[in-house]
Amino acid sequence: MAPTAAAAATAGGGGSGGGGPAAAPAWRQFTFYDVSTVRDSADYARSPIAFRRKSTNEIAAIATSIVRPPRLHPQHALEEGAVSSGGSSGSSTNAPCVLLADINGTVTLLDPLNAYAELASFDAFGPSGRITHLSTDAHGRILTLGEIDSVRFPLLRIWDIRTPPTILPPRIDIADASQNQTSALGGAQAAPVQIRWRPRLLGEARVQHGSRPHPIAAMSHTPSLSYLAIALADGTVLLMRNVDSVLLGAGATSTSSGARATTTAASQSAASSSTVTPIPAVTLPKFKVVCSPDSAHADKSANPNMSLSLDPVTALGFSESGVQTLTASSGDPAGAQLEARAGPEPRRRNRRGRGGLRPLPGRAATTILASTLDPPPRVITGPTTVHLFITTLSRTLRYTVLGAGAGASPAIVDDVGCALGCAALVVPPSIPLLNGGPGGAVGRNAVNLSSSTVLGGAGPGGHSVGAKMVLAREEAVYVVGAEGREAAYANEGPKSFVRLHPSSQQLIIVSPPFAPTAASHSATVRQYVAQRDRASPLTSSSSPLIGSPPSRTDSPANFGRRGGGGGGGAPAEIAKVTVFDLDNRFVAYSGTFEGGIRDVWIEPYAPPSAAAAAAAAASSSSSSSALVPSSSSSGAAATPAPRTGTAPTDDVSAGLMGLGGDIVILGDDGSLTRLTEKPLRDKLSILFRKFLFLLAVGLSKTHAARASAAAYSRALASYSTSAGVGGGMMALPKGVDRISAAVAVALAAAQEVAARVEPLLGDIYRRYGDHLYEKGDFYGSVAQYVKTVGWVQPSYIIRKFLDAQRIQHLTTYLEALHAGGLANSDHTTLLLNCYTKLKDVKSLDRFIKHPPNMHQFDDDDDTDVDHQGAAAATADDLPFDLDTAIRVCRQAGYFGHAAYLAERYEQHDEYLRIQIEDGKGYGEALDYVRRLDAEEAERHLARYARVLLSELPERTTDLLVEICSGTFRKAPKVDIDTAIVGAGNKDSSRPTATGYLSLLQYGKSGTAAASASNGRKQSVASVDTKSGAASALSLDTPIFDLPDEGFGEAPPYLLPSPRPFFAHFIQHQRQFIRFLETVALRRWGQSVSFDLSSLDADKAATVRDLRERQRERIAAGLDEDDLDVKDQRAVWNTLLELYLSAARSTGGGGGGGGRTVPAKNGNNGASGDKAAAGAATSSSMTTKALAVLKQYEYLPYDNTQAVLLCSINEFTEGLFFLYERMGMYEDILRYWMDLEARHLKGTNDPADDDHSSSSDGGRNVMACLSTYGLAHPHLYPLVLRWLVSDERVLAHHRTDFAQVLDHIEREDLMGPLEVVKALAKSRVANLGLVREYLLRAITQEREDIDADRRLTTSYRDETAKKLTELTELSDPNTAHVFQTTKCSACGGQLDLPTVHFLCKHSYHQRCLGEMETECPNCARAYGVIRDIRRNNEAFADRHDIFMAEVEDADDGFGAVANMFSKGLFGSNLSSGNQ
Repeated sequence: MAPTAAAAATAGGGGSGGGGPAAAPAWRQFTFYDVSTVRDSADYARSPIAFRRKSTNEIAAIATSIVRPPRLHPQHALEEGAVSSGGSSGSSTNAPCVLLADINGTVTLLDPLNAYAELASFDAFGPSGRITHLSTDAHGRILTLGEIDSVRFPLLRIWDIRTPPTILPPRIDIADASQNQTSALGGAQAAPVQIRWRPRLLGEARVQHGSRPHPIAAMSHTPSLSYLAIALADGTVLLMRNVDSVLLGAGATSTSSGARATTTAASQSAASSSTVTPIPAVTLPKFKVVCSPDSAHADKSANPNMSLSLDPVTALGFSESGVQTLTASSGDPAGAQLEARAGPEPRRRNRRGRGGLRPLPGRAATTILASTLDPPPRVITGPTTVHLFITTLSRTLRYTVLGAGAGASPAIVDDVGCALGCAALVVPPSIPLLNGGPGGAVGRNAVNLSSSTVLGGAGPGGHSVGAKMVLAREEAVYVVGAEGREAAYANEGPKSFVRLHPSSQQLIIVSPPFAPTAASHSATVRQYVAQRDRASPLTSSSSPLIGSPPSRTDSPANFGRRGGGGGGGAPAEIAKVTVFDLDNRFVAYSGTFEGGIRDVWIEPYAPPSAAAAAAAAASSSSSSSALVPSSSSSGAAATPAPRTGTAPTDDVSAGLMGLGGDIVILGDDGSLTRLTEKPLRDKLSILFRKFLFLLAVGLSKTHAARASAAAYSRALASYSTSAGVGGGMMALPKGVDRISAAVAVALAAAQEVAARVEPLLGDIYRRYGDHLYEKGDFYGSVAQYVKTVGWVQPSYIIRKFLDAQRIQHLTTYLEALHAGGLANSDHTTLLLNCYTKLKDVKSLDRFIKHPPNMHQFDDDDDTDVDHQGAAAATADDLPFDLDTAIRVCRQAGYFGHAAYLAERYEQHDEYLRIQIEDGKGYGEALDYVRRLDAEEAERHLARYARVLLSELPERTTDLLVEICSGTFRKAPKVDIDTAIVGAGNKDSSRPTATGYLSLLQYGKSGTAAASASNGRKQSVASVDTKSGAASALSLDTPIFDLPDEGFGEAPPYLLPSPRPFFAHFIQHQRQFIRFLETVALRRWGQSVSFDLSSLDADKAATVRDLRERQRERIAAGLDEDDLDVKDQRAVWNTLLELYLSAARSTGGGGGGGGRTVPAKNGNNGASGDKAAAGAATSSSMTTKALAVLKQYEYLPYDNTQAVLLCSINEFTEGLFFLYERMGMYEDILRYWMDLEARHLKGTNDPADDDHSSSSDGGRNVMACLSTYGLAHPHLYPLVLRWLVSDERVLAHHRTDFAQVLDHIEREDLMGPLEVVKALAKSRVANLGLVREYLLRAITQEREDIDADRRLTTSYRDETAKKLTELTELSDPNTAHVFQTTKCSACGGQLDLPTVHFLCKHSYHQRCLGEMETECPNCARAYGVIRDIRRNNEAFADRHDIFMAEVEDADDGFGAVANMFSKGLFGSNLSSGNQ
């Protein structure tokens, strides 16, 4: 492509080439590399001996390897287990080395960690051969292409330098026999051990196409050596497949051969390497011709783009692309073990703390292995597409090796080519995806681990982007991919060759030697010329120049070279080295070198273990540190401390510094110059001084991406070995294979490295923001401050925008702070206050409805609020403090937003408080309560039921009924976000905030609208301002009633007690009655019935049991244990009270004793109708109250409470019913007596004796006495005392008095004395009222006294007679005459022998039984008397029985006298016994 095209493709850039006219603007140029000279370890004033021993023209190729041979010193070999002749020792050291191939066919291994000391060497093609190309693969195998004089075609040989050395048997010469004698110490001196090492030849193949040999132009292979391509000088390209598989077979063959392989190695090592031809272990596959000049004509028809003449091939390169993922395997038992070791991953919102800062990332990558393997993954990796780039002088072609179109003729992808050595293959860093998503830190400044910024990495779906070819031409540098050209960078000037840094992906451009001039386009060359001219000729050859390494005149190879400084004059020609950053498009280094440059390579990465081994080797003697004794090695000398290649770790960017080895430049004079990349901190310091903050950001991101990929590769290589995973460094859980664990650890290491760049980027953005703030660009500064969230103290930035004019910028930053989940309650308060100050309702809606997330502020689109992402799922996911947001919105008067937050995140208390106390949205509050659980609904109604009943009495009553009766069913939740979006879509012309607030229906007007649209019928209390009377307004919508099955089966809940809600119905009597009636019916099946015959007897039994249990517990001094019984009693007691109070308030009385006041003449017909309606209501309530009282057996109300209520409300009928049922007849009589007394008190004529003036009270007293007196005679004395209580009563009831007194006398209810005492207490009664009664009583008393006296005299006479008889019978001197002639037993004539008893009974002796000493006729009577006396004596001490009989007897004195007569007292018993 023409230079102008390249310049146009990269407008804004510039070149950094050598001399020549300028054709494009220059790129930014920095000095990001430090220059140092590599010295020999033995002679610090000179370059390493490996480059001084031979001329640089003899060096054919230089390559680097990630492994080196095992330790080859005899002592080390013996320590590692070589105990017999021919045995092998040790394993390869995991440390890098540099391979130096010369034109004589020898490959020398150098130690880059120890000043390029020689490790070993071997002949790859014998003394008569030469090496043309040298390369290594990812496993450290060496590929050599060379020629041998005895072979016509070039040879390809693949070596394994990890082959252990061979210990040969010691050879003892006769001349040395004296040295084998026993020493003075008594020990035998051991013979010297011989060590021989030669890498194993894995495979060999001839590079042949046709019958004529052609030199090799280029060679390339995949990192795993799966494919190998060789280009010949005639344009032929050969391809070898499956090389790695064949070489793996070589390893298996070596293991199975055992002793045979050892013997062969020993024999080969014992013989001279110049006389033995190595035997390859396996036969390599055959080459396949990809393209050749002979096939150009044949492919013309298939590929029109194919030229008839194929240009010489200058470079080859493989591009592998495909899926690289970590997929979790199901059922792996190791997942639990790994998860237990690391613990769960912390939530992002829990990063709050440390003053709004994120926690710093950890440093140990292996500690997060378990979180990476959850569950343990299986590695599925491998390319799905492989392309081969074929670069010629004029074009670039692509050949598909694997994938779609494989095997077809090469296709032209670009019409530019390059010279030999001016192409490099760029392999973008690629990291596998974990479970379908790239691993890495989560944050605003997070770096994608799967891609670098410009050259790409992982594509969509986890596909890794293939490698690209970088072509360096004189006019520009081109980047060509599989689909064509991807980028072009203007860079004019001749190029000798280019190299690519494998880790940092920086292009190293080396120019051919040229004569420097002051008119050169390159600033580096002009600076060199200026310094050279200022310098003294005597010091020009020894003084280093800025940007260039020191002069190199110490090598013998300089004699006869161009630009040699041996004469002290200025060099004739110089070469220029430019390090160009392809990602960030700047020159990282540009320097001049005197003379030409032979080669440039990049030192491989040295792991810490290898660096430590190198340090130990350097500290030992040179004889012990040498790997292979060499005739050309110098003597022992003290070596400087080896260079470990590790980066400092004193700052956050420590893990971002070492991207690999340094750049080493080999000059034509044999000198070595090392370019060490500066730490990232130093680079940033340079950019900060120049205020290049955006470039600093790009540099940090690309550096982190590359460092992550490098860390992944290094960790994978380190832990893939048996020593890394499962070999002591990390325990391998059961069920996890070694490769999976190694990949997981490598990915964790990459994540850790990438996470460290976030605080660094935060600092860069802060500096950039401060810079813009000082310039007055506040919008630009806040845009940068937004990116510092999490890494800079929020207070530092907030203080900058506290001015009222900067409130908009402060709002932007606070939004970002909330988006990062790092805001505290103070930040939320400040942000909401900013919204309210700005009156930015739309932003407030967006903040409330759709909280900011990590991606919201990356876009500049001001999309509509309703079409953003959904709100957070829970309050824990919110980036702000929910309580603070609700509080601030309420204080600012944004009740709609506060209610939305409370409803969206289920803050029930706050939502109801806002709706009822602030927004007056009573209907919405009720609907919200219906969507709660029963327990929550009960709790909130207990608080707000009074207010809700005042505003929506019917709907609130319905809800309370459902909750208390057990029919409440939770209503389905409403998706508020969907509802709001749908409402907003109906009318897109209306503002979003207006539609939102209209949907929420706040305020008085909104409440009415919501009430009318809720699908329920309600009664809204409307007060007439003129009359103050309440009326009912019936809506047209149907009544809300709970269906039989509700909205769905709800879990059972504990029914609440209805008693706490009673107090809320104080002002709502009608709703209170409906509430209690419905609850009683639905909950307990109890209702007021007017037909007692239809009631269930089982319910009556249940109520009786409840009352009986209550009486027992009260008698025992205990409270009721059943709360449900309390609730039932409270419900019916309250209902009875409501019935009576309603009847009294509407009808003026409860029935009986009431007085109706006649209406005034001024009342119209409406008042009469109202009175009639009130009378009907009163009658209905009275009927219900009486029905409740009559259902005593079915309704568990309290009798005492009922009596009190009926008495207070003057419900006579119910009161009499209760008195009759409770046996309180005296109270009935007293009621009528009180009524009569009130009547008489209101009469003005106390002397009126006419009965017509008596009220119904007196007549009812006498009627009740006649009704209840027969069964309850104690009522007569009561009525008697009432009749004489007042002269008017006595005047109206003289006849009744006489009748009562006659009944008392007839039934002997009162004694005369009691009657007299009763009358004596009255001032109305006189002796004339009872004169006849007293005469009759006195006469009867006298007669009774006379009768008693006569009876007493007879008892005394009889007693005296009995005592006389007893005296005679007990006197032995008194004679007794027995005149009985007949036997008292048989009635026969007495004859001897005869037995006479003192009781005057006589018996035949034969008529009596033997041993019978008592009269048979009298014994039975006397036995009864004895039993009576014995019982009396036994009961003499039973005082309880005596007291019980006295208490139960009607005449207590008579009972005492009876006990005395029975001899229950001690004196009688003692006298009786005597």
